[in-house]
Amino acid sequence: LSGEAYISFAHKLNEWDVVKANIFNGLKIYNLAFSYSFNANNTLWAGRRINNRISNVGAVDGIQYETKLKSFTAGIFAGTRPDYTDYSFNAKLLQYGAYLSHDLNTAKGNMQSTVAFVEQKNNGFTDRRFAYFQHSNALLTKLYFFGSVEFDLYKKVLNVQDSSYSQDTKPSLSNVYISLRYKICKQLSASLSYSTRQNVIYYETYKTFLDQLLAMASTQGYSLQLNYRPFKNFSVGVNGGYRFSKQDANPSKNLY
Repeated sequence: LSGEAYISFAHKLNEWDVVKANIFNGLKIYNLAFSYSFNANNTLWAGRRINNRISNVGAVDGIQYETKLKSFTAGIFAGTRPDYTDYSFNAKLLQYGAYLSHDLNTAKGNMQSTVAFVEQKNNGFTDRRFAYFQHSNALLTKLYFFGSVEFDLYKKVLNVQDSSYSQDTKPSLSNVYISLRYKICKQLSASLSYSTRQNVIYYETYKTFLDQLLAMASTQGYSLQLNYRPFKNFSVGVNGGYRFSKQDANPSKNLY
């Protein structure tokens, strides 16, 4: 039996009334869960937890069960999503799903692949349904790869003639993320990432401005990061990013 927690509390001076009105304006519970291992291959979690094997799902308020068979790991989960306004508990945001992972450990490095299917609801109606695949690979010396692909399996299509909506369950690519990290030497490493993302739509949560969301195009971006550790317990880094969209004449740039 074990437990894990990641909780923060913060507020601005002279704005205590905001916290008094809603404690979750200051209190954020990112992780608060207990687990019980029946044996080396079967584990049950209860509480709020982010599962590294299904990180795209985010936090799950509920139960998660995982079983291992040699190099394969299968899991299921059921519960709710944190509230999208203040990250509190919201019983109306039901979600459930399943995943299957494969781990390969060699003398050169590790490889992990996961495929997952997720159904998310709001007040009993489908909010989002999607599948995704993520893969991490460290089999090449000094080179680490991570990639994820996400497919939406449910969407509403606007009928222009009468402004009604019809359902479409054909897979639609919504997100691609690729990252490469190379360890140039013991002290210096560099990473490069690329992402392209369609506007992720929760059809019930944001139905009041659904027309606007459906019209938005995808955005793409690049990021480059350098990390240098001249000596123990001290490191310095630089990160630059560029993100753009066909509908946006002013791309986003950052450097820090």
